[in-house]
Amino acid sequence: MSEHGLIPAKFLGFTWYNQADLGVQVSYDFDWWGKKRFAIESAIDSARAAEAERSASSLSIQSVVADTYFGWLTDEARVTLADRLIAARERALRIAELRVKQGVDVPDTALQARAELAAARQQKVALQGSADIRRASLATLVGVSPADLPALTPRPLPEVAPGLPGDVGSNLMARRPDIAASRWQVEAALRNTDAARAQFFPDVSLKAMAGLSSIDVDKVFTGSSRVFSLTPAINLPIFEGGALEAAHGVSRAQLDAAVAQYNATVASAARDVATQALGAQQVAGRRQQQADTVDATDRLLASAQARAKRGVRDDRESLATEASALQQQDAAIDLHGQALSTDVALIKSLGGGYCAENPASPSPTSTHSTDGAQSP
Repeated sequence: MSEHGLIPAKFLGFTWYNQADLGVQVSYDFDWWGKKRFAIESAIDSARAAEAERSASSLSIQSVVADTYFGWLTDEARVTLADRLIAARERALRIAELRVKQGVDVPDTALQARAELAAARQQKVALQGSADIRRASLATLVGVSPADLPALTPRPLPEVAPGLPGDVGSNLMARRPDIAASRWQVEAALRNTDAARAQFFPDVSLKAMAGLSSIDVDKVFTGSSRVFSLTPAINLPIFEGGALEAAHGVSRAQLDAAVAQYNATVASAARDVATQALGAQQVAGRRQQQADTVDATDRLLASAQARAKRGVRDDRESLATEASALQQQDAAIDLHGQALSTDVALIKSLGGGYCAENPASPSPTSTHSTDGAQSP
């Protein structure tokens, strides 16, 4: 104790003393205006937005993997047809060379057959190269080297269901993860705005303490050493008006930006769905016409083979018809691959099966006044 204090130590007879204190202190802030509650809800909405963005990225990768795999299947199926076309062109070349050797045809006939064979071989090389590139892309997408990618077995291309899903509409499109992420970002911005507005109101807190205090350690645990304290407090933001106004303005600007991003995402999603749907319908129509062409060429091939078998015509007609039929089948497989690619893109544009954690959560326009926000 100071010797020159309010009570000089010489009157007490001591300068130093020991004091033992043992107690519990409790503090509680009354969140009457929702400052902490809005901040917590904003953090939760931001976490949901991040999760939806992660799902959007995952959906993009899944779509690319599926599209690349179906492209590889298409290339492999076309390579098989290319082998058959090369075999037909080789037989046609042998016949042409024999006819030229016998003097029946001019040398240009053999040159034309040789050019057609070279074109068929070139097409096979291109298709095989495309298949190899797609396989390497698959390895990259799944995070392994091409040598570590499991062996892929060619199989028939899966059928594509014609038309759009029966429940296609705004509710299905609203399940897109990018729309969900934008919606949660708007919700988070709304909560931040509410928290910034709540900063204008006073804070009320209460502190309470109960314990034991004694300068005599032997008596610290006696009933007469009890001490209590109750301290209410009110914090008024009197001199912080400018800072609070600025913070509220920033939160409003962030909310407007989130709403604009949400509207842009909804518009982009609607455009994406419409584009993919129209593309799917177009490819379906082309596939139907191509199927008729393939059926006609198959009938022509059967007729030509029948005539060659009866000896009415030589093999040149049947080989030419076979080559034409193989080319039409190749075009049909190419359209089948385009249909699969369009179908994958359409599934992605409709959300790809994504389901938010809280699908019942209201849209940004249902519980708050958010000017300009569109509902998908």
